[in-house]
This record gives sequence, structure tokens and C-alpha cells, in this order.
Amino acid sequence: MFGKYGGDIEKQNTGIEIVNRLLAFVLVILGGIAFASQFSFLPIESSNMAIDWKHIWNGTHNFSANYGITELRTPPWSLIFIWPLTLFDMASSWALAAYGTLLILVLSVPTKSSRSMRLLATLVLISAYPAIRQLIDGNLEALIIGGVLLATYSLTQSNAFLFAISLLMLTAKIQETWLLLPFIAYWQFICWPKNKRMRPYLIAVALALIPLAIFGRDWLSAMIHFPWPGTLIDSSLSATMARLSIPVAVYWLTWIATMAVLLFLIRQSRLQGNRSGFALLVTTALLLSPYAASNSLLTPFVLGVIPLFIKHPSWGLALASLYFFPYLKLGDELWRFNQESNYWTLVLILTFIVLAIDLWNSIPVSNEQTIEPAASN
Repeated sequence: MFGKYGGDIEKQNTGIEIVNRLLAFVLVILGGIAFASQFSFLPIESSNMAIDWKHIWNGTHNFSANYGITELRTPPWSLIFIWPLTLFDMASSWALAAYGTLLILVLSVPTKSSRSMRLLATLVLISAYPAIRQLIDGNLEALIIGGVLLATYSLTQSNAFLFAISLLMLTAKIQETWLLLPFIAYWQFICWPKNKRMRPYLIAVALALIPLAIFGRDWLSAMIHFPWPGTLIDSSLSATMARLSIPVAVYWLTWIATMAVLLFLIRQSRLQGNRSGFALLVTTALLLSPYAASNSLLTPFVLGVIPLFIKHPSWGLALASLYFFPYLKLGDELWRFNQESNYWTLVLILTFIVLAIDLWNSIPVSNEQTIEPAASN
């Protein structure tokens, strides 16, 4: 008798959970419509807003992929996340992209803290210069942040489809994730049962095959003629050292030393598959990549600085303040043109150092830990 009642209660709880999820989904959709209706009237085309989104929209409107005549460089397989938005007009699609980014930022705040700390961390996150710039410019950093969140969740759940989707998202900006992707692939390999290991990759290839077959040649041609490495918008270590006339030999010594520190920390801590470890991988990738735009610093800020702020408020606040400093230079066009990219390289370096120290301090003295999938937060 009790077994029957227990089963009825479990079914009832499952039904309530489904209804709650449907209601949450409807509320998110209605919120997006309301958000877009409030901002879609703005004169986006004739303003300095949506600088990046204009290129994205012009390159992908109506399921197109115009690599040759626009600045679009997003891989064809990642366009499947953009095409539904760019079916709308420029202003509405920009507003929807900003709304989606805002949702992902709010959802990215770790939940293992007090409500007041979560609220404070959320306010710090969405008011930081990289976040506001992301919302205004309309870049694709939400794909990377969302991809990391989805990867951590799908790894723990052994969900092949969601893990495949996260791979397609994370490869939208390979300059950020070229170190992260091998690590999560290794993590997936050792944590999942043998009969599931290859499923997400087969699903990812199946989803990517058609866009790649249609647009792959144009995309490769556009990437070969990539115009921005070494320019004033490049915040990679190589670009900044070149601008400062630092010898190439010093750059390569720094590159090797940074990679050695990262590999040592991976070996000692195994990074535990957590977001702070992922943030260190992304930060290192941006530093050592041949090209890294400053708008990509939102990802290490979300994945590393905000969790640090929650865990160690003083350290976190000191590091987070660096991500607010450009507000003081908004009216200084000379600084923004000549020094801003160099400044973000410095922020990347300091972020790497602080996250590395935090990771080192978190390593157990015995270091006798087993490899287990990490929680999503």
C-alpha cells in the first residue's frame, strides 16, 4: 500500500516539476518579447551601438553566411545558434541577443552562497565594463559562457546530446577554448562509461556537417585572411609585447613559462573540473593565443573572478575592480585607442596570477584525490 502511495507522490512531484519548467520557459519567452519590444525602437543602424552585432546580422540574416563580404568569422556549425535571432530585424535581434546574454550572465552566478552574496555578485557581474560592453556591442561571448555551463552540467549527467551542443558552442571562439576543449574531452573520457564516450562527438559531427559542407570553404578562406592579429584591438600577449617592442625571444620564454605553470597546476590539482579551473584555462588561452579581443575578457570574469569574489570577497573585489577601471577612461579617446588593449593584457596577466594562486591554495596537502565529475556550480 505504501509503495503505491509513494509511487503516486513521486509521479505528482514529477508532474509539478514539469509544470514549473514549462512555466519558467514561458516566462523567459515572454520576458524576451517584452525586452525586445522596449529596445527595438532604438536607431541601431545609425548609432555606435551594436558594433559587433551589425556585422553578425549582415553576415547571417535569413540563414545566410556571408563570410566574403562581411567581417563574419564564426564557424558554420556555431551559426545554428545565431540564425534564429537574425531572422528578426536588426534592432529586435540585437535586443534578443542582449536579453539572452543577460540571462546567461545571471544564471552563471554560483548558487552555493548566501542569497545576499549571490545578489551582490550578480550586481557586480552585470555592471562590470566587459558585461555592459558585451550587451551594447552584441558580441557572441554568451555562447562561450553558456557552453562552459552546459558542458559542466552535461559532464555530470552523462548527457551526450547536451555535451555535443556545448562543443558546438565552445568552438564558436576557438581562441578562447583551445586549451579548455582538450581538458573537458579528457574529463569526459575518464568519467563516462565506454559505451557513451563517442556519442557526443558523433552527434556534434552530425549537427555540424551540413553547415560545414555548405559554408566551410568560404569560412576557411575568411580565416586564412584574418585581418586583426597584431592590430590595436588585439589584447593577446604577442600583440602587446610587439607594440611595446619587447624582443620575440622574451615572448616565447614567457609563453613557455606560462604554459609550464598551467600544466604543473593541472597535474597537481587536476583542476577538479570546476569553473574556476576552466577560467584559468580560458585566461591562459587568451594570453597565449595569436589573437584575443578585449571583449573576450568577460568569460574569465564570469568563470573565475565572480566565484573568487564569492569565496574570497577581498581578493575577488580587488581583482574585479580592474574590470571597472575603463569606465574612468570613457572620455579619453587617446587612451582607448592606444592603451586600452595593452591594459586588458595586463588584466589577463593579473587574472592568471590570482586564479593560479587560488587554485594552488585549494590543492589538498595529501593530494590523494580521486577524479570525479564536478558539480555545475
